Amino acid sequence: LPEPADAGLIAAMTYAAELLADKGVENLVFLPGDLPLVSTEELDIVLDGITIREKPGVCIVPAEDLGGSNCVVCSPPDCLPFGFGKDSFRRHLRMARDNEIEPVILKLPGIGLDIDTPEDLWRMLDRLALMGAGSHTYLCCQQLAVEERLRATFSGEK
Repeated sequence: LPEPADAGLIAAMTYAAELLADKGVENLVFLPGDLPLVSTEELDIVLDGITIREKPGVCIVPAEDLGGSNCVVCSPPDCLPFGFGKDSFRRHLRMARDNEIEPVILKLPGIGLDIDTPEDLWRMLDRLALMGAGSHTYLCCQQLAVEERLRATFSGEK
């Protein structure tokens, strides 16, 4: 999807939402790339959360700290103005309610963990250790020596 030159996230998402709505697409799903523990099971829960609702509908999965919006589903795609950035979860709640939409809010541990700080990487590694060696994310972290690099960079502190 080509986007306007030098567009930030909000402008790019607004452009995409308008384009998808014009084409008759029913849903828009925003899912950023810094969610290493997202699973197909959680995505199914998110999509079920929006498809069972009357239209227009919004589903939001907040970050663990309830600051950010780690996943936003809009149906139709242009039913919600976007407000990403600091405290975007509360902003998106307010915007939805201002548009007379009561959002579905889902707290999901995989989508809820986004990587913004070294502490987030430590949390990811702790969860991966509990999950075992079967995931691609676990194997990638092992191959890239993420834990060793964190320890070397931050003097071994969690």
